[in-house]
Amino acid sequence: MTSLKSMYAKMNQRLIITPSRIHHNPLLQQEYAGNILELGLEHLSSVAASGRTASMTEATLLLLLLSLTIAEDNNVDNFCSLNGKWRLLVTNNSSGADEIYEAEFLVVASGENSEEYIPNIKGLESYQGESMHCSKYLNGREMYKKNVLVVGCGNSGMEIAYDLSTWGAYTSIVVRSQVHYFTKEMVYAGMLMLKHFMVDKVDKMMVLMSKLKYGNMFKYGLTRPKEGPFALKIKGGTTPTIDVGCIEKIKKGKVKVINTYILV
Repeated sequence: MTSLKSMYAKMNQRLIITPSRIHHNPLLQQEYAGNILELGLEHLSSVAASGRTASMTEATLLLLLLSLTIAEDNNVDNFCSLNGKWRLLVTNNSSGADEIYEAEFLVVASGENSEEYIPNIKGLESYQGESMHCSKYLNGREMYKKNVLVVGCGNSGMEIAYDLSTWGAYTSIVVRSQVHYFTKEMVYAGMLMLKHFMVDKVDKMMVLMSKLKYGNMFKYGLTRPKEGPFALKIKGGTTPTIDVGCIEKIKKGKVKVINTYILV
């Protein structure tokens, strides 16, 4: 059996140390799991200090280190080397019971906006009604025939406004800025085009598709930014809104738009 040290010594010859080389070989994992953390962290620290771009081999090694440290930092042995699957202990929010799931792949999808933020809104502290951050929203079952105001027209705001209206709430949405809106198929098509065309050309195609699909939404209180959707994403991280049906609700008057540009 080739030792990990000898594999490590051959890294400059682009011998790739893949996670499967360790995870799917219990003997190799048992014998060398302790050494890989020390060797790998030492090497990757020197790469970071040098400021150079890591090679594919070093990137693979980093993934391997992450998989090992994740398993060490949790109470549950997350990765089973015998069957090559992740084993996760989770709590069911509805029943409170602990549940165990096994899967071949683990995706950590916390998103860009995983931490809630509530701006300092004057009068909110004395508001007598119910208020919540969108992260606390489950569904509109309890909002039937109630007046509900959704602040913000991003993906979360639009999706919640659509859901509230579907549950029979009298829904209004505050639009604080100009917004691009597309179907998910349009966004997917745009991402494919970015592989072959410049951003400005793809943005023009995206805006054209949106206009053909939704028409001019100015009379409903929605205006598009002058800059294209992907240019804005690159510039400041602003994500275009993926329409799940809210635009049609707005057109039918089921969701009322309150445009802050008009109010100001």
